[in-house]
Amino acid sequence: HAPVPEPRPMHAANLVLEAKRWIEAHYPWWRRRGGRDHVWLMAHDEGACYMPSEVYNSSIVLTLWGRTDKEHVSGSGWHSDNYSDPVTWPPYQQTDWREMYRGHPCFDPKKDVVLPAFRAPKQYSNSPLLGSAPLVRDVLLYFRGDVGQYRERHYSRGIRQRLFRLAQEGGWRARYNILIGTQREYPGSYSQQLARSTFCLVAPGDGHSPRAEDAVLHGCIPLLVMDGVEPPWGGGVL
Repeated sequence: HAPVPEPRPMHAANLVLEAKRWIEAHYPWWRRRGGRDHVWLMAHDEGACYMPSEVYNSSIVLTLWGRTDKEHVSGSGWHSDNYSDPVTWPPYQQTDWREMYRGHPCFDPKKDVVLPAFRAPKQYSNSPLLGSAPLVRDVLLYFRGDVGQYRERHYSRGIRQRLFRLAQEGGWRARYNILIGTQREYPGSYSQQLARSTFCLVAPGDGHSPRAEDAVLHGCIPLLVMDGVEPPWGGGVL
């Protein structure tokens, strides 16, 4: 649809649209209910944000990213995955490709489902839920991962960057035993550190980030800092 490899979401969106139209042309079931009984898995970092409206508006979507605002822009820190970048390239793409998805949210709780991300047992090997001896929860709040030091400013909506900066400037580790940083600041077993924590920060990354799953699997209370985003189990556990 353009002689360029980026943005990658443009090619993914066109692929979904081609698949829908092929199904519609070769089988009777799409027209039977206008696609309402069709289910699509959109497991990208930013889920169904750039799914073509022609498909999204009439189908059920399984996603990892429960962002609900209709006027959204990409939060990816990777330029090649930024779905807000325009591309118009006749004769491949006659109009700005972003017109395909404008007007719908990334997630509609009336019809879509936010799935928890798969976490292999080795990723929570120190969890008391797997029979490990419970650890003293001496860490008040915990986050270890990419804090956006070398990313574009819009990465994580600036949340991880700001909390990391506040933690460093305010001496949160010494004062409150709040650990927010990268593996360089906090080496050792990620699973063990989660199992020692009372609260675990859940903040977006490039989009979806499985921090709520990590927290729950270690008996840590998820602390969500991301407005307008429905987490896994949003209507139930959290």
